[in-house]
Amino acid sequence: MSKVTYSVDGKDFHTDTPEMAVSNVLERAGKAPDTHCLILKDAEYLDPDRKIKIRDGDRFETKVWDIHYKVNGEEQTTEHCTLTVEKILRNAGRAASIDVAQIGDYYLESIDDGRKYEKLADQVTIKQEEQFLALHRGKTPVA
Repeated sequence: MSKVTYSVDGKDFHTDTPEMAVSNVLERAGKAPDTHCLILKDAEYLDPDRKIKIRDGDRFETKVWDIHYKVNGEEQTTEHCTLTVEKILRNAGRAASIDVAQIGDYYLESIDDGRKYEKLADQVTIKQEEQFLALHRGKTPVA
């Protein structure tokens, strides 16, 4: 059997096996199957376990799916699998009981695995359906 040449986002790849799982194609291209889908012409392949036939010369593109996550129980959506703590806190804002005027007094903690992000510039890799707590560590005004 001869090698099949295909591309993903403009980068060429070769395979001896013309039938592969979408996840294998994405991983070979350095994309995470839990946040990306594969596109060929007008067809979107969302299921990472789906086997697809690859033909010589196929030109695939990738697309990030919308990632859904929660901050203090409030649903959030992004196309980016990595955001700064500041961006997450600002996006969630008042709906998640975050006082953006005191944003520097908050840190973020993942309910799923306990990771803590204490600096606003920290990069957070967000997984689908992940849940975070925005915790205030500064002084709270007394009425």
